[in-house]
Amino acid sequence: PRCVDSVLAQTQTDIQLILVDDGSVDKSGRICDTYAEKDGRVQVIHQKNAGVSAARNAGLDEAKGEYICFVDADDTLEPNMLAYTTTAAFTNGADLVLFDPFVHEQGSNSVSVDSMFFFEKSIGVKKDDITPECLRFMAGTVWRVLYKRELLEKNELRFDTSLPLSEDRMFNIMAMGCCEKLYYLREPLYHYWINSNSAVRKYRENMLQIVLNTHRSLSQVVERYWGAEYLQIYEKVNLVDGALLCVYNAFAIEN
Repeated sequence: PRCVDSVLAQTQTDIQLILVDDGSVDKSGRICDTYAEKDGRVQVIHQKNAGVSAARNAGLDEAKGEYICFVDADDTLEPNMLAYTTTAAFTNGADLVLFDPFVHEQGSNSVSVDSMFFFEKSIGVKKDDITPECLRFMAGTVWRVLYKRELLEKNELRFDTSLPLSEDRMFNIMAMGCCEKLYYLREPLYHYWINSNSAVRKYRENMLQIVLNTHRSLSQVVERYWGAEYLQIYEKVNLVDGALLCVYNAFAIEN
C-alpha cells in the first residue's frame, strides 16, 4: 500500500495510476480493487501470472497520459517526482527524463543516492553524446526514467516477454535509441528498496546460458538502434556485466 499511497499523494494530481495484478495468490488483487473503488484515477488490470514484462506491457496498452513512468511494488516516490520530471521534460523538449533514486539497504537504516557520476549537474543530452559506457549505466532500470508516451507508441516499443533478465535494459536501449533528446535531472525522486528475493538475486542453475542468450538479444537490439560500430564497444562492457552476474549467481544464498 505504501507504494500506491506515494503515487496518489503526488503534488501533480492529474494522473492515471494503472495497477496490474499479475496473477497474485494473496490479497493484492483485492487491495488494488479497493483503491480503484475509492479513487477514480486508479485502474486495475487482473491477468494470469505472466511476469513483469507482460504486466508492464498490459499497463502500456491502457495508458492515456502524455508521459509514462514505472514503479516497482516495493518502492515509493517523492511527493514531487511527477511534477519535477514532467516539468523538466516539457521545459527542455525531452523525450525521456532520467533522475536519481534513494537506495535503501534491506534490514538496515543505510540510505544512499545513486547519481550518474558522469554528469555533475542536471543536463540535456543528445543521443550522439551517449557513449556505450554511459548507455550501460543509464539503461539499467526503467523506474528511474520518465517516458514521453508518443515516443513509445510511435516506435511500437514494448518489453520483451522472453527475457528472464535485463528486460529493463533492453527496453531503455530501444527507447534511448529512438529519442532525439533526453534530460538528466540530478535530483533523488525515487525510493528504491533493495529486495534480496528479487529475480536478479535468485540462484539460477542455468545462469550462464541465460547470460549468453541475453547478451545475444541485447547485441541485436544495440546494433539495430545504435549501429554496428557502437555495438563493437558496447559488447565489451556488456560481457563484463554478464560475467559479474554469473559470479553473483554462484554465491547466491540458495546455491
